[in-house]
Formats: sequence, structure tokens, C-alpha cells
Amino acid sequence: MRKITNFIVEKRNLFLILFIILTIINIYLSGKINVNEDIMAYLPSTSETKI
Repeated sequence: MRKITNFIVEKRNLFLILFIILTIINIYLSGKINVNEDIMAYLPSTSETKI
């Protein structure tokens, strides 16, 4: 466990850069996601609720 913590502490700048890069990628990709909020699209056309 101490080896892992020492590695993280010694390479903290690498982890910070990696975190920043992943954050930028996630912000970019979050704009590409389409959310369908129309629940009626999931119901069959013969459903009583839809009729």
C-alpha cells in the first residue's frame, strides 16, 4: 500500500494532467449525448396510455 501511495505522491503532476485531459474530453463528449425525454416514444402505438 505504501508503494502505491508513494507512486501517486511522486507522480502527482502526471495525475493532475491526466485528470485535466479527461475532464476536457468528458466536457466535450457530454455535449454529444442526446437525451430523449419524450416517454411516449417508448410506448407501443396500441397502448391504452398512448391512445
